[in-house]
Amino acid sequence: MPASRCQIVLARHGRPDLPPEARHKISGREIGRWYRCYNESGILAAEPPAHLMDAARGAGCIVASDLRRAIESAARLRPADTIRVEASLREVGFPESLHSSLRLSPSLWVFLARAHQMLDRRDDEGGRAAVRARATDVDATLARLAGEHQSGGAIGHGWFDRFVARELRRQGWHGPRFVPSGYWSSVTYERQANRPRPSEVRRIHWFRQRTAPGAGAGHSQRSTDSMASPTLRMMQKLPNSRTIPSMR
Repeated sequence: MPASRCQIVLARHGRPDLPPEARHKISGREIGRWYRCYNESGILAAEPPAHLMDAARGAGCIVASDLRRAIESAARLRPADTIRVEASLREVGFPESLHSSLRLSPSLWVFLARAHQMLDRRDDEGGRAAVRARATDVDATLARLAGEHQSGGAIGHGWFDRFVARELRRQGWHGPRFVPSGYWSSVTYERQANRPRPSEVRRIHWFRQRTAPGAGAGHSQRSTDSMASPTLRMMQKLPNSRTIPSMR
């Protein structure tokens, strides 16, 4: 990888080693109990894919969720004492109950629970707003680590990884729009080192418009100077760009 680029690999943990009772059909009222059992499980004794092993060996740092299945997965990729544990990477939780006595497979109830969470506008930690805010914080952490080490890997979870990937793309990282959900699946995002975030690029564009000859005649030079941060003054030297990232 060229020294001028940073790389982040998002990977899902390995297949959990669930007890037999966790594979039986459950009612919607039991999903909270089932998920606690799922969280307590480690992973099966299977080797990670070769390409993920190679990516982990080449990564400058590896971080993992604090849930057991993620920590054990990371330990299959790198020595345990080189892994940084981040609680903010843990999976989005489930409601304690979906108030249904219908008995379905756990995987189907997981799908229904996730759909319910996407439609629900509640404000707790499982709500969309809270999950997206946490993904924004995780993105900042991963971007900082990738900048310090040039590359980094994050061993997380299928559902929350989607939110992290979405935020990485919003912040100018290049990679797949859709994140695979299989165990040990991974996606890679890259960005030019020291490249400003889209929000900073928009501020630079606004500043250039305000300081262009003949623009903003009614504004004093003092107010213009006060808005010119060191970053903006540095970016004035870069070539102009007509492409401004979407505000969405």
